[in-house]
Amino acid sequence: MQKTRFGNRLLDALPRECADHLLGSEACVDLPLGLALFERDRRPRFLYFLTSGIASVVFNSERGTSVELSTEGNEGVVGWLHLLGPNPTDGDCTMQVAGSGYRVSADAMQRAFDTVPETRRAILEYAQHQMIVANQVLACNRLHRAEARFSRWLLMVSDRIQNDDLPMTQEFMSIMLGTRRTTVAEVAGDLARAGAVEGRRGGLRIANRKALESRACECYKILQTRYNALFRRGPA
Repeated sequence: MQKTRFGNRLLDALPRECADHLLGSEACVDLPLGLALFERDRRPRFLYFLTSGIASVVFNSERGTSVELSTEGNEGVVGWLHLLGPNPTDGDCTMQVAGSGYRVSADAMQRAFDTVPETRRAILEYAQHQMIVANQVLACNRLHRAEARFSRWLLMVSDRIQNDDLPMTQEFMSIMLGTRRTTVAEVAGDLARAGAVEGRRGGLRIANRKALESRACECYKILQTRYNALFRRGPA
């Protein structure tokens, strides 16, 4: 993996002076598993530029069911939706894979978004990316079989954390995919028998990436292309 200045693609896409002014004296901080980054219907105090780990925004219904709304890694800023307007969000965001990142106050982020064109452009590009991903995943969940969707999701998580060891329980995976835990267990078993994954305590390991890619739907390659193209123009 190519070494970058910050380890966050959005920050690395900004002109140096814009990123330095935005972060100020902020140091990279640890973000442990389960840390709440923001809550439903509340404006957060901080936004986060992840350098490692995974944050997930999850909708929790009154009936106790949950489904993932988005997954974010080191490609952007967690909490970006709060910069676009006053309406509250529908999900709770927590760290699902422990990592690290830069924590910036929501007020400072809003000022930068409102007054610094380069920062605003980069955040809007990331916002567009996330909306396109959300639409693709929505179509994927409607059109493709559980195994294909599960394979696609595992590959996307692996890409973000740059690791084939995925420390996630079947319960969490079922929430992310909006399906039953028994379905996740069945699909994971089929993939293990095919040699694509291996079961690990508290998670899975991608054992054969090509085999897993062959079982993923076409949405993975579409989303991978989108991900690789993000901020391709370099500094704003």
